[in-house]
Amino acid sequence: MDKHGGVQDSVAKQMRRPFVVRNGERTHSVYCCQHADEVATFYCMVCHKPYGEECVGEERGEKSVCIVCADSKLKRDTEHVNKKRNIRRGLIGVVALIAVILLAVNIFIMIKYSSISVLPSQPELTQQISGLIECRHRLENLAKHAASFQEAFEHPPESLEDLKNLVDNPALMLEPETGVPFLISSDKQHRIKIICPHPEAHGLAALYAIPGKPAKMLYANTQGLE
Repeated sequence: MDKHGGVQDSVAKQMRRPFVVRNGERTHSVYCCQHADEVATFYCMVCHKPYGEECVGEERGEKSVCIVCADSKLKRDTEHVNKKRNIRRGLIGVVALIAVILLAVNIFIMIKYSSISVLPSQPELTQQISGLIECRHRLENLAKHAASFQEAFEHPPESLEDLKNLVDNPALMLEPETGVPFLISSDKQHRIKIICPHPEAHGLAALYAIPGKPAKMLYANTQGLE
């Protein structure tokens, strides 16, 4: 507010004034490049062309931007936002598609290599797949913590007790279907393996994880699949 109670002009507006060019004793007004009958009051800080008050599009400190450049900036900003939104939607769609494909592959493998002649009901099949996914997640998470332990202490963990301080929830150290603790082993080269104690609960012959790789599944009479 100014001292008379009115709204104080912006700094940019205070800097704008009619442009006059002197040529000796004569003066010439500079006119707006958009309105030939309007005296220019500012040069656009973006395109550097003269414009009158009707063409003010944006103010930046002491500088003014013409309405053409301001609209162009708004259009670019809108296109950028829309592009980011479309990319985000695309990524969500790709992730959802991959999840559906992985679920379909697991269902196909379990049906193809199942030793049971009668297929389980749909709820049982869905529960078995969910249990397998959760078991793989826990195995891979424990394998990651085991690698961190080995890096910190320069030797592999001897049991799951060594990993207790690294795991947020102790329940994640148990096989989800049976509640039995996972097993841990390492060879002479200190290669760690986290093992599911009851792979048959998931229709498998073996299920284990090693650090840095997806959990490995072994079906009866088949090669290991990741």
